[in-house]
Amino acid sequence: MSTSPTVLLARVFARSRLRQWQLVQEIAALGSLQRGADAVGMSQPAATHALSELERLLGFPLFERHAKGARLTPAGEAVLPRVHVAMHAFGECAEVISDMLSGSSGELRIGAIGAGIGSLISYATATFSRTYPSVVISVFQQSPELLLQSLNDRAIDIAVARRPRQLPADTDFEDLLTDRYAIVCTPGHPLAGRSGVTREQLARHVWLAAPKSTIAERDFHALWLGTVPPSSLCWVQSRSMILTLSLLEQREALVMIPYNTVRPMLAAGTLAEVSGRWGPPVEPLGILYRTGALEQRGPLADFADELRRLADLSGAPSST
Repeated sequence: MSTSPTVLLARVFARSRLRQWQLVQEIAALGSLQRGADAVGMSQPAATHALSELERLLGFPLFERHAKGARLTPAGEAVLPRVHVAMHAFGECAEVISDMLSGSSGELRIGAIGAGIGSLISYATATFSRTYPSVVISVFQQSPELLLQSLNDRAIDIAVARRPRQLPADTDFEDLLTDRYAIVCTPGHPLAGRSGVTREQLARHVWLAAPKSTIAERDFHALWLGTVPPSSLCWVQSRSMILTLSLLEQREALVMIPYNTVRPMLAAGTLAEVSGRWGPPVEPLGILYRTGALEQRGPLADFADELRRLADLSGAPSST
């Protein structure tokens, strides 16, 4: 006889304990009941009893015991990913409570693509943190697809990205900042700061390849239409700017990247630009948020206003 999810959830809430789920996670990670018990501060007999109690409640075993330890059953394999999510959520809850006890008055969760962090967020968070010194600001860099999912799941409060091809229902977007592609390198590169550089000259140097199946990859290929593309590509693909900076230095390479992604590094002199207009147009950056989320005054609405004060749609920033 099957049990409905609602009934089972009520039973789990009423009769299971958080320590039991923590034990499941540790046994799965360590492959041993004894090591799992040690990890959560329980004796082995107590852990054996706690696990057996949970398995009776669920109606199936989570682990198979064997001479060298314990392995997940198929049912345990199915349950474990959800246990990880739940335990992670409890961990985040503890962090928020700890921040509150330390004087925090709330949290603002911001998702963004790299160009959003390098431009709008870099400047807005500095001003906002002075206005709201007790609000914890958490910034997450994600792909455009993950940003939409995070916003829908309420894992973030607002996103700084480019307009989605299809704007989901109950979601609003505002264009704020013009962007363009830039070709950048380290200041010691032979083409750093030079003007009048041709694509043929560019092709003689090492390039960092754009990540596969991205708009950047498509636009990189468009740059070379009508001419011979570079033969020397570095196929290390990452969204990490630290890794990108290291590769540009160590490989004496070039990369075509949205200007706003590297804006702070160009301003600081860490990177230099090859002057010129390169690649196709780039969609502006803007803010993505749930419909109605900014109607009530507070930290979220004020942060959005701070982003709007940085808006500039007058034209792409010059490379000369």
